[in-house]
Amino acid sequence: MHKYTRGNYKLLYNILLSYDWLYVYTNTSLQAAVSSLISTLHEAIDHSMTLGPFKRSNFPLRFSLYRKLVKAATKFVFAAVLVVD
Repeated sequence: MHKYTRGNYKLLYNILLSYDWLYVYTNTSLQAAVSSLISTLHEAIDHSMTLGPFKRSNFPLRFSLYRKLVKAATKFVFAAVLVVD
């Protein structure tokens, strides 16, 4: 899986900037143009984005963002109370 937060977006921009876009615009076959565009985008992403495992969430999918924030705030409050005592 790609880690988009640690990707080199400047390199991605330069790869896409140097691509021969004229082939995509002038190609009479739509299938060939789309295929070329998709393969170029995949290659550019593979070269510019890092690969690695993701940190898995401790929360099941049914948890909403609100519940995650409440749990984090509760931990923060209890940590602050323990420091004061």
